[in-house]
Amino acid sequence: MTDTKLDVISETEEKANVVLIFDLVFSFISDKGLLHTQLLAKKLGNILEKQGRVMEVESYSSDQLEQQASRGCVILLTPTYAYAQADIAEKFPTIPVIALSSQEYGLLDVETLAQRINEVLS
Repeated sequence: MTDTKLDVISETEEKANVVLIFDLVFSFISDKGLLHTQLLAKKLGNILEKQGRVMEVESYSSDQLEQQASRGCVILLTPTYAYAQADIAEKFPTIPVIALSSQEYGLLDVETLAQRINEVLS
C-alpha cells in the first residue's frame, strides 16, 4: 500500500515536533528512562511550550533507540549514554544528536537545553 500525500505530511509534521531523550537501560520496569530523565522531559516540554514551540518531548531507555529515534527532530543523550553520540549520529545522519552535560542533566537546566535545541533547529 502506498502512502498518500496526507500520510507523508502527517509523518513529517510529527517528526518536526518531537524531541527524544535517550538514557541507558537501568530498569526492566520502565522503558521511559530514569525518573530524573522523565522529569527533565516534562520540564523541557513546558519551557519549549512557554517559548511558543509546539513540541512533544519524550524519554526512552537506550534499548528503544532503534524503534523511536527516526521519529524525532532532535535526539538528546543523557551523560551516561553520551559515549554513543558519534554512532547514533552516523545511524541517523539527518537528525541532530546532542549529548547533555552532567551539569545540564543534573540541574535540569532546561533553559540551556531549549536554547541548544533552538540553535540546531534554526
